[in-house]
Amino acid sequence: MKIQTAKFFLLFQFISFFLMVSCQGEDSNEMRPDPELENAQLKSFPLSEVSLMNIKIVHPELVKGEEKKYGEIEITIPTVHQSLMLSLKQFDLDHNKYSILPSIGDQQDFSKGPVIYTISSNFHRDKSVHYKVKIVIEDKSNMISVDRK
Repeated sequence: MKIQTAKFFLLFQFISFFLMVSCQGEDSNEMRPDPELENAQLKSFPLSEVSLMNIKIVHPELVKGEEKKYGEIEITIPTVHQSLMLSLKQFDLDHNKYSILPSIGDQQDFSKGPVIYTISSNFHRDKSVHYKVKIVIEDKSNMISVDRK
């Protein structure tokens, strides 16, 4: 009788351990949603240091959830703004799902050319999209002045 009880107890422990391990794996997968890179699209790109005059946004090209081509953002700023040390003012995507680098408030030197911003899934760090951000200074030669007499 003691041997049967010991066998039953060992079998019960084995089944409990198996169920515990298999349930752990399922729970961790449920908590990790898909990165939804298709939704990681910037609708704006406000700068902390200057107001935008114009903005053109082309979103990254994705094929089967993988980035094939970087997105592009071209921002026109007034000629009166002297410095091209600029930073992103805010990020309009869900901060629980996505992060951006360089971060909000981190000044970048746009005088050296475009700066690459990377939007990454917070659930799958290897999943990301990129935007090449370029600053253009307003062309005063195209402006018409009105002379009032």
